[in-house]
Amino acid sequence: MKNKIIILFCALTFCFVNTYGQGKSTGQGRGHQHKFSYEELKAQKNEHLKKTLELTDKEAELFLPLANELTLKKFELNKEYWKQAKALKQKKNATDTEYEALINLMLENQEKEATLDKEYYQKFKKVLPLKKLYKYQSAEKSFRRKVVHSNEKK
Repeated sequence: MKNKIIILFCALTFCFVNTYGQGKSTGQGRGHQHKFSYEELKAQKNEHLKKTLELTDKEAELFLPLANELTLKKFELNKEYWKQAKALKQKKNATDTEYEALINLMLENQEKEATLDKEYYQKFKKVLPLKKLYKYQSAEKSFRRKVVHSNEKK
């Protein structure tokens, strides 16, 4: 069950970055440049977390930089996986060895993400009440769904 959750998280993170990475449409239709603003996305996410978790100003000041730091570390951790996954998807005659290497990289990344989650849980619980920390995971998921859903409309 835990592995399924981790795989789902990775898949959603990939969809989130892949989908939102295309940015806002310039209104010129398909095939034209899109503009992506990491800072805009981060601000939207921070606002969502602040509202959903009902963070006080002090909690937001202490918690949001840590949450942003964790998100960035996970993003950086998975960059190589996404690059290899994209290349493998485009390859017509990928071998089982290549698939196995990619799966092993994914599993290694999941372990590293779990370690990061544990590390940041220790940091988070110093600045947030446990009830809000408990709600944090579902707030993260609801934000990803919101972003993916809004990009499907575009």
